[in-house]
Amino acid sequence: MVNGLDIKDLKYFLAVAQEGTVTKASKKLCISQPPLSRQLKDLEEELGVTLFYRGKRHIELSEEGVYLKQQAEEILSLVDITEQQLKMSNCGTMGTISIGATEGCGAGVLSDIIVKFHELYPDVNYNVWCSSSQEIGERLSKGLFDIGIIREPFNSAKFDSLFLRKEAWLIIMSKNHPLAQKEGDEIELSDLADTNLIVPSRTPMVDAINSWFNEQGTKRKIICRYNTLASVLTLIEHGLGVAITTESAYYFTNSDKFVYKTISNPKHYSNLLIIKRRHKVMSASATCFWNYVQDNAELFEQHD
Repeated sequence: MVNGLDIKDLKYFLAVAQEGTVTKASKKLCISQPPLSRQLKDLEEELGVTLFYRGKRHIELSEEGVYLKQQAEEILSLVDITEQQLKMSNCGTMGTISIGATEGCGAGVLSDIIVKFHELYPDVNYNVWCSSSQEIGERLSKGLFDIGIIREPFNSAKFDSLFLRKEAWLIIMSKNHPLAQKEGDEIELSDLADTNLIVPSRTPMVDAINSWFNEQGTKRKIICRYNTLASVLTLIEHGLGVAITTESAYYFTNSDKFVYKTISNPKHYSNLLIIKRRHKVMSASATCFWNYVQDNAELFEQHD
């Protein structure tokens, strides 16, 4: 019997879960099959659950096995990050910073920060993960990210945060859309009343957008929600509707295909924040990155 769950257990289990057979996993781990099979059986007995359904040629994960695989991947990833940062701790400002950024922020404000920071600290590397603000907060809480860049509305009560910049909300549409023919770079909110709207899927953003229309007593017709704007660009191009998004869209959409108009009367803005887990001791490189942003916040308040 094993005495509790340890790193070796997780590595052995994850190898089998990923390879699908004990034979392949044993080759990957460079150990023989019998000890590996015995280790897995001991693990199941220790935990009191069935992790695998064993077939003649392949094994399948049970519900508990799927859960342990997910947790093992996150735990071992955190172990790797910790080992790397500790090995680099005596090497000055080096190592890798793990950053979670919402769509657009990676190509926008985060790029602005990294380019300037890299000029001062060329030995620092980066892992950049694009995700939703909610997932970034969750992964920060688990220690899988050092730093996050998110868009309000966001509950930052558990995090330290710094304001980066505000961005105006706008609509993006096909060049052939009727609203694209209106003169000027702005469009009034009331003009969107009878238009098919494609909006961000995150509930706080949907609530905020609905409140704009409610305050004016204006109808709205939301026909689609998106997690990433990139996933609905083809729908926009084909004229299904117009997407409500922010100025970050300029960074990663093709201006030859689309027209952008800032929503006005009234204008609305979204704040971008850089966040970190409160009371977490970060690596030297991540701490330096945070302090650099804190000391130079004015550099990132406006687009270059």
